[in-house]
Amino acid sequence: GVDDKDNQFAGLAVSQGGQRIWIGRGGQGVASVSLTDANGKNRIVMQVGSDGTPSLGFFDAQGRLVQELTPKQ
Repeated sequence: GVDDKDNQFAGLAVSQGGQRIWIGRGGQGVASVSLTDANGKNRIVMQVGSDGTPSLGFFDAQGRLVQELTPKQ
């Protein structure tokens, strides 16, 4: 696991020629699971904000968000 009090993140990183999976939390209280491609670009990011709001983001090969699913308000 990883725990970095200075940068305020903790989690588990799985690497295979570069980080491919990240499971953890960020400094703003966001819990996330990120899946990356072989080039290290995010392709799928699932997260829950500090307020409990979930989201699921899909990214293109350049790492740009192309679709985000959130609960209907």
